[in-house]
Amino acid sequence: MHKYCCDKIETSLGDKTIKIKYFPVFRQYVIKHKDNYASRTIQFCPWCGSKFPKSLAKEWSDELEKIGFDDLLDENIPDEFKNDSWWKNRKCYV
Repeated sequence: MHKYCCDKIETSLGDKTIKIKYFPVFRQYVIKHKDNYASRTIQFCPWCGSKFPKSLAKEWSDELEKIGFDDLLDENIPDEFKNDSWWKNRKCYV
């Protein structure tokens, strides 16, 4: 279970008919639009109203730039930046 919210969000993340997704690499919840290509970051749980933690998408790209990666699609990006390890390993983001 995600420590940020209620059981309903956890159930919803596993339900393919509900368009809410969680991206651990960015610590970000999104609602996908009908076309499945566009999405909108959400800041609060639609069920319990709890505030989600701040998305770390910008911090992710900033950290990669610090270590010399300007192309965020570069296949040589370190493995820790392909999941939530990068922010969990940096205590300032936890």
